[in-house]
Amino acid sequence: MKDFNHIKLKEKIYCNSNHRRLNCDSSNLNTFFINNYNNQQKIDSFVKKNNQSDCDENVLVIIGCSKKKLHCRVPVKSFYTGQLFKMIKNLAEKNSFRYIVISGKYGLLYPNDVISPYDQKLKDNKCDILRVQKLTNNKLKQLILKYDKIIVFIGKIYQKVIKPLFNEKFYIIYDAQGLMKYLSLLSYYNKISTERFLREIEKFKYKG
Repeated sequence: MKDFNHIKLKEKIYCNSNHRRLNCDSSNLNTFFINNYNNQQKIDSFVKKNNQSDCDENVLVIIGCSKKKLHCRVPVKSFYTGQLFKMIKNLAEKNSFRYIVISGKYGLLYPNDVISPYDQKLKDNKCDILRVQKLTNNKLKQLILKYDKIIVFIGKIYQKVIKPLFNEKFYIIYDAQGLMKYLSLLSYYNKISTERFLREIEKFKYKG
């Protein structure tokens, strides 16, 4: 008679996100559910803490990481020191919008995530874009369900990472005239009201 206590439990999980079947033993099964549960708890906490905007809509801002960084282990909100990053972060905080950061090394980061110094940028090739997508898009796919507007302030290469998720909720903010015009635009956005800002970005609404 077989000793069933020593038979490795095999189970199949149907993954709705990408319609493929995953084979895993019982320990991996537990890890799968725990990781997804923890991620959902983090998303719920993240959204709840910032549901205080003066506007009627839930708004999420996506910021690209900056080349200038601190050289010590600190929360994401303090780690990046580039001028562009700080202006966008200030815009989000001024309007009580929640924001996240897309990093070339870590993928999706929340402001209070503590990270170590690094020097790794996203390369404009399929392999590297796919690498960062794996660190970003599953989390972001769940997160954007909680928001009415997703305002994107990231460069063209980083846009390729999250472009598969773009829909009518997204607003891709850019200025074709270069960095100085972009900084000028951000300076202006930082001076106007939340209501006016949301009206003015309608021209950047993603149209597919």
